Amino acid sequence: MKQAEIVRGTAAHVRSGRLYISTTKRLAAIGLKTDRVIWEKRYEDHCCDRLAVSPDGQTIYAPAFERAKWFVVRADNGELRATVGVIGLAARRRSTRATARAPISARGNRRRCGWSTRSATRIVRMVGPFSASLCPFTVNAKGTLAFANVDGLVGFEVGDLQTGLILDRVAVEDYDKDAAAQFECPSHGIAFTPDERELWVADGVRNRIEIFDAREYPPVASSAIAAARSAALAGVQQRRRLRVLVDRRRHQRARRRRS
Repeated sequence: MKQAEIVRGTAAHVRSGRLYISTTKRLAAIGLKTDRVIWEKRYEDHCCDRLAVSPDGQTIYAPAFERAKWFVVRADNGELRATVGVIGLAARRRSTRATARAPISARGNRRRCGWSTRSATRIVRMVGPFSASLCPFTVNAKGTLAFANVDGLVGFEVGDLQTGLILDRVAVEDYDKDAAAQFECPSHGIAFTPDERELWVADGVRNRIEIFDAREYPPVASSAIAAARSAALAGVQQRRRLRVLVDRRRHQRARRRRS
């Protein structure tokens, strides 16, 4: 009996109709219309952490699992284009985001994220240090600001991708700090709505989504959605690592329930 593989990340590209899944052993592309595996690959006999797809759908940036490097991969066939060392980002859980300008990568046990060239051939700027180790993060549409969850905080911090400076720290009001201390990263999920009017942040302490008005800067808390039966959240075991799944229709239904 084959041992189940641990899924580390997923990403999708609408125009190409593909879903990409990374495990510690391999990376695979699946057709969204056919549910069939288009290709699957291993790189250096292992694989990947949380991956990202470029906005044009042509390139995958897949951080090597437990190793300080990225795999830069052709999205159409899985061919390895390049391997990029990320010196200074230690080899432990990592997130990656791809913007129209360049990919960005963060290591979970470090307080900085790396900003690459568009071709991902080298790291050109480090952003940080943040106040604690980085957890999931997201980037605005302009590719100028990173909004990051960090260990010990229900909320997020904001890093300037142009200067490398940390601009702001935004904490959710009135959360139980003793309860939050039981979690390594009490906010483990963050994403913008498609129109970028709201920023959704996972609250693992109260098991809900905290919604911030992103039309202001820094974003201001506006409301929350309980996670118990919400289709917008998925909880994993008791650590309550929450991945924010921002979907316009679900978002609209949730807003109607709140009103």
